[in-house]
Amino acid sequence: AGCLGSQAWASTLLTRFKYEHAAVVFDSYLPVFGDGIEGYLFKDFGACTTSLVVDAGFEERCNNESLTLADMMEDAIKRNPHVTFAALNSKADGTQQYFGQLLAMTLGSQIKTVDAGS
Repeated sequence: AGCLGSQAWASTLLTRFKYEHAAVVFDSYLPVFGDGIEGYLFKDFGACTTSLVVDAGFEERCNNESLTLADMMEDAIKRNPHVTFAALNSKADGTQQYFGQLLAMTLGSQIKTVDAGS
């Protein structure tokens, strides 16, 4: 969950701290969920009224359950063109796959799969 949280918080943290050089590196998790899961989770966890979502202009998308971490990352990258962003991940992470399957089964969604060669 730390990697997912750091993806969601990247833009906010980059605007609140002063730095000469910055890099954001995510490790060990990419948000590959079934359709609609991310949007549902953002709203269900109460994120739609937080500064994390509101300050970025995502409140409406959050409330209609269409906000994704990819949206937040794209926004963070656009707002911070001088910052290096990188993601480290394995081709096949059993724990990540299990977590995605568990969420999909719990929420009654289809499991999104990614070919390890992608």
